[in-house]
Amino acid sequence: MNDSIGMERYWLEESEIDAEGTVILRLAGWERHRGQYGAVRWYQPESPDYDFWWWVVTHGDRWPDSFSEADLPGVRQQYEDGVV
Repeated sequence: MNDSIGMERYWLEESEIDAEGTVILRLAGWERHRGQYGAVRWYQPESPDYDFWWWVVTHGDRWPDSFSEADLPGVRQQYEDGVV
């Protein structure tokens, strides 16, 4: 059983790309048994999703300061369609 209730958000305003090129993605969410949480994910250039998250962070002005996991398929579709 998944304890998440679909409340994860990606905070682009707080995300960044460091000097080595690593994408540092900040998240916040809510889980039924854990409550509210904050998280950080790192995507290094050799990571499978690096190009996608690099594009998202460097084009962060396209979206509000954050977007939900429910918005992610639409964001990924824009990336795959080459929308810049």
